[in-house]
Amino acid sequence: MVMSRVFNPMSLRKICVGVFANNQAGDYASSTKAEKLFQRRVILSETAFAEIVIWHVPAPISGSIHAYKYRLAYVIRGECVLRYDNEAGKGDHRHINGREEAYRFSSPRQLMTDFFEEIRRWSDEHADD
Repeated sequence: MVMSRVFNPMSLRKICVGVFANNQAGDYASSTKAEKLFQRRVILSETAFAEIVIWHVPAPISGSIHAYKYRLAYVIRGECVLRYDNEAGKGDHRHINGREEAYRFSSPRQLMTDFFEEIRRWSDEHADD
C-alpha cells in the first residue's frame, strides 16, 4: 500500500498544529486540574489512522519537565507502528520500528510537527508494503 499517495501527512499536520498557533503553556497556568487541549482520531486510509491526545497538566508528570501529557499514535491494520508519549516514570519518548527511544519535547506544536514528519518518513519507507 502506498500511503503517500493516499494522503499528505504534512497537510494534516498544518490542520492539527494550527490549534496551538496561539496557545502557550502560560495560557493554562491558572488551571488546577488537567485540561484536555486536543483529541482527534484522523482516518488516513481504509487501514490507517492517527490518534492524537494532548493534555495540559498542573505539574509535570514523573520523568518530564513540562506541563503536558500526550500520546500520538499512527496505527495501520490494527498495529501501532509509531507512537510518541510521555508515560509516567519514563518521560518523553517514542516507539518506532519496535524500538523505544528518547524524545526531546519542546512544545505541543513541535511535537505534532515531528510526529507528522515521522509518519511521512515511515510511509515513504514502507510504500511497497
